[in-house]
Amino acid sequence: MGHGSFGRSRLRGSGCALAMLAALAACSPQTQAEASADKGPNAAGTAAAGNHPISGLRVVPLTVTSGDERIGFKVEVADTPESQARGLMFRTELGDFEGMIFPYGGVTAQSFWMKNTPLPLDIIFIGPDRRISNIAAMAEPYSLESVYSVGPVLGVLELRGGRAQELGIEPGDLVEWLSSNGLATACESANRATMNFLGKIFTWWDGATIGTLLWSSRNGEHVGTDVQGNRYYRSKKKTGDGRERRWVIYEGTNDASRVPSEWHGWLHGAFDDIPESNLPPARIWEADYTPNATGTVGAYRPAGALEMGGKRAKATGDYEAWSPEA
Repeated sequence: MGHGSFGRSRLRGSGCALAMLAALAACSPQTQAEASADKGPNAAGTAAAGNHPISGLRVVPLTVTSGDERIGFKVEVADTPESQARGLMFRTELGDFEGMIFPYGGVTAQSFWMKNTPLPLDIIFIGPDRRISNIAAMAEPYSLESVYSVGPVLGVLELRGGRAQELGIEPGDLVEWLSSNGLATACESANRATMNFLGKIFTWWDGATIGTLLWSSRNGEHVGTDVQGNRYYRSKKKTGDGRERRWVIYEGTNDASRVPSEWHGWLHGAFDDIPESNLPPARIWEADYTPNATGTVGAYRPAGALEMGGKRAKATGDYEAWSPEA
C-alpha cells in the first residue's frame, strides 16, 4: 500500500475511520457492466470462460484500458500458492490475447523469475489502484534472475513476450478483471483500501502505522525514494549531541533486506548527501540490487519442495553425515 505524504493536512482519526467503514459497508457486490473491447476476443464484463484445457485454471476476461482504447484478453487465474508457483512453466504456446493473472493483496511488492519457462514473457505489475506500475518486457526464458515490482501490487499479468509493446500497453494503463465469484474488482479494491487503512491503525509489520506516518510528516524531512518505493527521512531538528535521526518507511513489507546498499550507507551515516548526489554512476557491469527473496515466488525451491511437487530424488550415496569422530 502506498505511503503518501500527509503534508499540511490533518487527519481526524475517529471521523475518518467512520467514513472509511461507511464506504466499506456501502460497497455492495455488483457485477461488472458489459462493455466491448476495441481489441481482443472478449468484453470486460462477460461471464467467465470456463477452465483452461492445459492448466485446468479458471479463465476470466481481463481488459487493459490504454488511452481511449480497451484491449480484451482471456486469462488464466493463478490464485493458489501451487498455481502461482507453477505459473506458465513448461508452456510452449500462448495466444495473442491470452495470458495469466496472479492476484495479490495489494500491500506487498512481488518478484518473478523465468525458471522452467520456455516462452519469453511480458511481466506486467499492477498497483493497488489497478494501474500498471511497471513492465518487465521480454523476460528471458529459463532465466533465474528475478524481476521486481515497483511497490506493492494488486496483481501480476503475464502475456506473450512483446505483446505489451505491440498493443501500446504501458505504465499507467488501467487493468480490470473478474474475481473468483465474478464481482467487479473496483469494489474489491475499495474494500481492500479501507481494510488497509484500518490495518495502519492496529499493525506495524507492513509499512508504517498511522502514528509513524503522522510523526514523520510533522518532524521529518523526506529526502528520497528508492526504486522499490521505500521513502527515506531525516529529522528536521538535530539531537542534543548534534546528530540527526534517519529512518525509512517501507513500501510494503518491513524487511531490512529491501533497503539497497547505497541507502543503507546513508541511513547509517556513512555520508550525508543522498545517494544520487554522493555516489558515482553505476557501472555497466553492476547488477541491480535484489532483496532477500525468501518467502516470495523468486525464492529458490529444489525439486523436493512442496511447491515443486514434493517429490525428492532418492539418495545416491554421495552424502555422508557429519560426526564428531570424522
